[in-house]
Amino acid sequence: MIAESLLICLAGVIVGILLALAGRYYVPRFFPTLVVSLTREWALIASGLGLLGGLLGLLYPALRAARMDPVQALNFE
Repeated sequence: MIAESLLICLAGVIVGILLALAGRYYVPRFFPTLVVSLTREWALIASGLGLLGGLLGLLYPALRAARMDPVQALNFE
């Protein structure tokens, strides 16, 4: 479950960076006075924040489920 969530986060990071690169190419074409600057440091920070946010987002429900009584958890189904 954790590996699956991390793969989804990684896919989101990759898609996000690809969209940012596409935006860097197309935005100046439509708005010539706008300057778009993307660096490797930006990509690393964005990737780290995306993966960290995904990790924190998957840990909260996992820890909450681990503390729950199994009989009570199955009662809701």
